[in-house]
Amino acid sequence: MITSKEGFNIHTKWQLQGSGGYIFSFITLFIALILIYSNSFNGTWIFDDLNNIVDNPNVHVKSFHWEDIKRSFYGMDTSHKKISRPLSYLTFALNYLLGGKEVFGYHAFNFITHYLTAVFLFLLIYNTLQLPLFEDQYKTTAYPIALLSTFLWATHPIQVTAVTYIVQRMASMAALFYIMSMYFYSKARLSKERVQRILLYSACSIAALCSFASKENAVMLPLTILFFDLFLIQGVCKKTVKKNLLFFIAPILVLMIIGFSHANFSAIIDGYKLRPFTLTERLLTEPRVIFFYITLLLYPLSSRLAFLYDFPVSTGLYEPWTTLPAIILIIAIPVIALFMARRHPLISFCILFFFLNHLIEGSILPLEIIYEHRNYLPSMFFFVLIAVFLFSLLKYFASKKTIQIGLIFMICFVITTQGHTAYMRNKQFRNEKLFWLNILAKSPNLSRAHGEIGRLLLSERNRVAIVELSEALRLENYANLSEKVIYHYNLGSYYLMINEDSEMALKHFREAQKTGESNDVYAGIAVAMLHKGEIELARENIMKAISNTPHLANYHSNFALILLKEGKYKDAINESLTALEKYGYNQIQTMRILAEAYRQEGNNNKALYYLNKILEEQPKDIISNFALIEIYGLTGEKERLKNTISQLLSEQSIDNIIKELNKLSKKSFFIAYSPDNKTILSYVNNHKED
Repeated sequence: MITSKEGFNIHTKWQLQGSGGYIFSFITLFIALILIYSNSFNGTWIFDDLNNIVDNPNVHVKSFHWEDIKRSFYGMDTSHKKISRPLSYLTFALNYLLGGKEVFGYHAFNFITHYLTAVFLFLLIYNTLQLPLFEDQYKTTAYPIALLSTFLWATHPIQVTAVTYIVQRMASMAALFYIMSMYFYSKARLSKERVQRILLYSACSIAALCSFASKENAVMLPLTILFFDLFLIQGVCKKTVKKNLLFFIAPILVLMIIGFSHANFSAIIDGYKLRPFTLTERLLTEPRVIFFYITLLLYPLSSRLAFLYDFPVSTGLYEPWTTLPAIILIIAIPVIALFMARRHPLISFCILFFFLNHLIEGSILPLEIIYEHRNYLPSMFFFVLIAVFLFSLLKYFASKKTIQIGLIFMICFVITTQGHTAYMRNKQFRNEKLFWLNILAKSPNLSRAHGEIGRLLLSERNRVAIVELSEALRLENYANLSEKVIYHYNLGSYYLMINEDSEMALKHFREAQKTGESNDVYAGIAVAMLHKGEIELARENIMKAISNTPHLANYHSNFALILLKEGKYKDAINESLTALEKYGYNQIQTMRILAEAYRQEGNNNKALYYLNKILEEQPKDIISNFALIEIYGLTGEKERLKNTISQLLSEQSIDNIIKELNKLSKKSFFIAYSPDNKTILSYVNNHKED
């Protein structure tokens, strides 16, 4: 029989006591998590990963020099005026320094962060249940409750978006240091040795600073520690409440002062101008979101979990009808928890921990309505309640072995199915198209899902892209109105890339400008104007894009093309090299510009170097082959000319060669290279006759 007196231990020759218990916990946690997340290490870049890491020059550091490291502290602010989540971005910079854009290192770091968070969560819960206040209540069950709580939390599939989604290490790092700070505080609070106490309080403070440097929602930590101390160490009574009243008021006042002095309330209000909902609507909706999160934590079916949700916004107290009950409950539950703190301090703290740590992202900030990763920290003590309840059932059925075995089997089944669901969810992050198709299947009316699939199809030059992008605009179901700018921009790009229709492209670029400013749109207009041969307007627009965002290499590449068309070959070369060397942009178009600029300057060796580099990546590139034929013909390199023409004729018919040459002539303002049709055809025909 499994009894509470024996700590619910299963009778084996290995008893989980002392250091052996810690080792068992750490090893089993690692094994379980490495099995669950074993397929996450080759997941691709997704969504905000692109802006925050892939295209962010601040984290593209090339050395350990202070200037490089310091640059990462500014997050995505290329003006370097405002520091943002410096510790999180520093880790991205270190990942980039060690492995560039290879995803394995980023995923490995995320996994280690998640594992360490689970370890410290176990230590905190175990230590909490051994506090003097619970000495009799959880003396024999502290270890299994702590272990089960941690397993339920760490294996839960809702955590995937904070672990496998690379950029959300911000949430997991903040949670790791948050829980470390609480653990060090709990140890320091009851330590009797002065030196040990000083060291533990120092560790607590350092961890707290690291948590806040990872993500701002850690600002709730001081208040959480105060509740922890009052509820779980001192115990709630009139005396302790009066004694701690000043301690509660002081940090709240400090937080309010910091908030009012540093918070940009006009920016918060302005933030709602880009949202399809108002501040009032968000405040009405968030209580429903919180209770939806609870249902996901309790019932995490794969079909219910999604990276993005099409969650209906509350437009009034009764629209939908669940709005008012949710508001009443979200006020009532914490109030009830406060009143029951004296008799049930652990239950009370677990409830308050959940709601308190949802407060920052679930209130006035103009953020998206719902994201799963926001539960990473708040859900940490959620599963303590479930574990306590389950062990209460085991104790209640102490005389009924069959029921106990059934309960244990159920617990193992839940953990296994949670882990399997998380494992399957990781697969969605291995392919960007699969990722967005999964979201589309669950939320078919979400503009972002259609828009992202359209973007991916556009990158493949697939004509179906126009269908998805048009549908995204038709639905008008945006999380952010800037999405409308992006979809019009992508449609403009579609008409330029696939239909070669500069007028329709300009129409969509102008529509994008009506909604909001975008440097990409300026760059798109520049390309469209270049396509029409209006070089002055092209230059004007690309300069606007570069002046606002000087670090984007494709802008420099487009500017280089404009300079090439103006006959400013040296300037075109310099601008192209800036795109290639300074920003690591290895685009075929940029190398074509370099090849043509060097050719026009008479530097055939340099031209040949870049043309051959293009052919290394795209051996069948017909434009580069045409350019090689011209150069080899002019320089009299007969053997190379013969080989190039032979290779071309083995892949293309004469009719197709003529067709491609005519196409290039028509697009001469849009592409770098303008072929001499007569010269190329004469070389080809002569070779064919020979």
